Amino acid sequence: MMTQEQVQSFNENGYLLASNIYSDDEMDKMEEAYEHSIKNGLRDFTHGDWKKDDPDAKSVEGLHDVQTFHSNWASLLFTHKALIDGFTSLVGPNVALHHTKLFRKKTGGGIGFPMHQDAAWMRSENDSLIAAIVHISDATEDMGCLRVYPGTHTCYLPVFSEEGRYLNPDDYPISGATACPAKRGDVLFFHYLTVHGSGLNLTDRIRKTVLIQVQESSDKPAEGEILHGGHSQGLILAGTG
Repeated sequence: MMTQEQVQSFNENGYLLASNIYSDDEMDKMEEAYEHSIKNGLRDFTHGDWKKDDPDAKSVEGLHDVQTFHSNWASLLFTHKALIDGFTSLVGPNVALHHTKLFRKKTGGGIGFPMHQDAAWMRSENDSLIAAIVHISDATEDMGCLRVYPGTHTCYLPVFSEEGRYLNPDDYPISGATACPAKRGDVLFFHYLTVHGSGLNLTDRIRKTVLIQVQESSDKPAEGEILHGGHSQGLILAGTG
């Protein structure tokens, strides 16, 4: 379980970087699953009209529903005790899956992702959704690590671009956000209202991450929202439904 200090930090800032969630052997199994999964076809995740400002930058690629591509994902994401203990510490005893996806940020100019809230895609009644990004590779600032605006998880912000669903870059520039560099095996937990994005990958190393998003099991889509999720959405990872 997380310490009281970790939970307090998450509640105050809307994010928490945690180490020692996975062993080296587990990370090797995760990388095996990652490399197999990407063979099934990546798609361009750089949707929206903001890429026109940086037309030469390489795309961030990814795919959804990683658990459909390799059996390792189930034990590493759905039944992994340390990860699930992290979720129950932050969400409560009853945790349900929302979706999974992975990212591959290319080398030598892998494009940044403008600041946004995940809630722009999936509002819920009780705002219980949180995500965990597992770093399969290191993620330095030069590699375009995730950046956050601490304390922005207390309210929903209107989007600047309906197509890209991101925030006004003048109000929330990538350069003004707090960098969250991470080592292989580190896990970054963040609330779905926490403003976040990432910068360019300026190195010759690919940045590899996988994300699992969960919610309190009784939470429902907000009024007027459709059910945005993925394969096995609603799967109970802890407690009851």
